[in-house]
Amino acid sequence: MTRWIRDLNFSTKLVAIAIAAVVPVIVLTALFLSDKQNNINLGARELAGLHRSQNLEAMLLPLGMHEIWSIAAATGEGVPDKLQAAGAEVTRAIDMQDAANDDYGAPAGENSRRWNDVKQAWNALATTKPTSSADVEYMHSALRQEILDYRDYIATTSGLAHDGDAVTSFVIDAAVMRIPDYEGYLTEMRSRAAAVGAAGKPTMADLQQLTRTEVLAQSALDSINADIRHALEGGAAGAAMQAAVEVRGAAEQSMPQIQSDFEAFKKYVRESVAGGAKSEPLDDVVNNTSQLTAAISSFHTSMQKVAQKRVQYISDELRAMRNRMMLLVAAALLAGLAALSVVIGTTVGGMNEAVGVVSRLAEGDYTNEITVQGSDELARTMRALQVMQSKLSGVLSGVKESSMAVATAARQINAGTSDLSARTEQQAANLEETASSMEAMTSTVKQNADNARLANKLAQAARDQAEQGGLIVERAVGAMGAINVASKKIADIISVIDEIAFQTNLLALNAAVEAARAGDQGRGFAVVASEVRSLAQRSASAAKEIKDLIHDSVSKVGEGSRLVSESGQHLGEIVASVKKVSDVVGEISNASQEQAASAEEISRAVLQMDESTQQNAAMVEEASAAAASMNDQAARLSQLTAFFKLRDGYTVVPTNAEFIAAPVAVSAAGAPSARAPATAAAAGRGSDSATRADRRSGARPWSKPATAVATASRTAAAATGNDWSEF
Repeated sequence: MTRWIRDLNFSTKLVAIAIAAVVPVIVLTALFLSDKQNNINLGARELAGLHRSQNLEAMLLPLGMHEIWSIAAATGEGVPDKLQAAGAEVTRAIDMQDAANDDYGAPAGENSRRWNDVKQAWNALATTKPTSSADVEYMHSALRQEILDYRDYIATTSGLAHDGDAVTSFVIDAAVMRIPDYEGYLTEMRSRAAAVGAAGKPTMADLQQLTRTEVLAQSALDSINADIRHALEGGAAGAAMQAAVEVRGAAEQSMPQIQSDFEAFKKYVRESVAGGAKSEPLDDVVNNTSQLTAAISSFHTSMQKVAQKRVQYISDELRAMRNRMMLLVAAALLAGLAALSVVIGTTVGGMNEAVGVVSRLAEGDYTNEITVQGSDELARTMRALQVMQSKLSGVLSGVKESSMAVATAARQINAGTSDLSARTEQQAANLEETASSMEAMTSTVKQNADNARLANKLAQAARDQAEQGGLIVERAVGAMGAINVASKKIADIISVIDEIAFQTNLLALNAAVEAARAGDQGRGFAVVASEVRSLAQRSASAAKEIKDLIHDSVSKVGEGSRLVSESGQHLGEIVASVKKVSDVVGEISNASQEQAASAEEISRAVLQMDESTQQNAAMVEEASAAAASMNDQAARLSQLTAFFKLRDGYTVVPTNAEFIAAPVAVSAAGAPSARAPATAAAAGRGSDSATRADRRSGARPWSKPATAVATASRTAAAATGNDWSEF
């Protein structure tokens, strides 16, 4: 990663830094815009929910009128035209809801399922002919509750029930939740009053129902007043709401009028319906609520418009904020890109100028004047290059003058050391011949001593083998004696076997005689005796043969034992002779070793003299090589300094320390120092084996250090040239 970054241009690095700085801003901006877009989408769903709620809530008042005329039909006082007109109003509202296709965020199929439940309930109610007012109230109340449940689902799913803006939340609560609730309670109260008026005399249950719906309607009306009051008290947004004609009219005119009409209707219900002893015509009940229903309907429409405007206003504000943010970010990015372009242009231009100056200096061109602009890092770099050019120009001028003096001194040293080198070389050659002859003699003596030592070892080995052979012969003699004794024992055993065979033969003969005497009864015994005699004869014959073989073996063993004994005597004489030879060879070996030690000491002394002479010759050669190298380096200095182009009449003079440091550095890099010969001499003293090997091969040992020094000098000169080129 680091290598890849270092390979990039500086302008590319600046662009990468800018991108790294811009990416977080873009990410945060994207998150902000995404949040605003989500809020905008939520506002669109709220508007769709308001539209669907308006169509749905338009069913409530016509449904109440349908309930009243259905009660009239159930009690026999029906007016079919009015009932059909109320039903047509409800159907028209249903058709409007069917035509609405706004997406308020409901899952697929859920909205259709809930709306179909409402329509099915209405179809069941419209096609059923109830027989009592209680059935009418039950069916209409169930449908009304189905509508309100569907309304609650729309408000929750679209986000109307939990709007983030406080003022908007109160307005939506009043328009979508509280006013429809009030209309529902008012419709129930009116229907109950119509039913009681048609019956003529209220029951206790009727009175309780009227009281309950009256309390619920009053509570809903109080909630509407509270929502309007909270919306108007909502700070700057509340002030904007107060400026709205609809809200101001609701706060100043509509709500007092609705409250007054509701009080009048409650009074009418208590005095004429609940307290009367005769039936109350339905037209009177409807007429006493017509003004209230018209006022609440107009107020409901106004509040729906206010809620719609408020939601639309917030959505427009969010869109404007989103657009402003996008414009602001775009302007900031453009300004940043413009500033980045200026920075990159000036920085990269300055760096290119610095690279051009360094390139000219690397090529040896010190004639151009370096100009410095500004005070940033690049300007300080250019100022440092300016100072470096000035000082290097002074140093190079001094080096040119010094190289001439060094060349003169090097030529003088080279002439003096050439004569010394020739004389020392002749002396070293003579001493080398002496050392070689001494070394050859030492080698011959040492070889004789080694041969004598080897002969002594061989004689000692022969002696040991002869002694070992004598021992083996003695053991062989003992073994032959043991064999002779065993042979004698076997002969005795064979004699016993021969006697047993003889006795068996006698017994067989006796048995044959006895069998012959017995006649026929001893015939079988005679056969057995015959076989036994045959076996005894065979045993005697075999025993005789074995006895003959044993006697022959015993005679041969005796002869072998005699021969082994004679061999043992002869080996003893050989061992004695070998011992004498070994003693003589040992004395010769000791004498040869003493001669070899003496010759080695003489050779060592001559070698030390040879090494001293070689070291002297090497020092002379090194001095000569150093002088030649110094001469070469002086010429090389002149060539190197000629590479640099300096202005004529350069007046900058370096300090004494700077003037001295440059030639010393060149000498350290280009030529051997004054300590080099001593170092080479020490190396020569530490390489005895290599020197002797060179002498045996006929080479000149002192020529190698000089060659090495010359090679090192040339290498140092080449390295110096490379260093100057890089410099």
